[in-house]
Amino acid sequence: MEPQRIRLTSDEPIALRPYRTSEKEQLEIDKQIEQMLKADIIQPSQSNYAAPVTLVYKRDDNTKSRFCVDFRKLNYVLKNDKEPLARIYDILDNLRGAEWFSKIDLKNGYWHIKIHPDDTEKLAFVTKNL
Repeated sequence: MEPQRIRLTSDEPIALRPYRTSEKEQLEIDKQIEQMLKADIIQPSQSNYAAPVTLVYKRDDNTKSRFCVDFRKLNYVLKNDKEPLARIYDILDNLRGAEWFSKIDLKNGYWHIKIHPDDTEKLAFVTKNL
């Protein structure tokens, strides 16, 4: 599979300040960053881009947090793909009559998408300590 390209409508880098976090949240962010560095999921960078991070807590258990990068500003200047996703109502219509359903947690699903080397700088994030 070809690496994913990130094509933007502007060449101006998007760099935002980190979000404010409590000391407890920052410790969890730092811990998760260390885990991702050790797993070779992320790497240090000197990018002109910077998206803030936040922790999102699971609905079922308010103690388990997910490391999330807020790419909303980047998404605003993202060129849309020409292959739109299927409409949710069409998908639900196809499920009519189904007897079995499953639930899948794609917590780290996006970390597995290969990004083209020329575009990795656009995915940089910033935290209070970095």
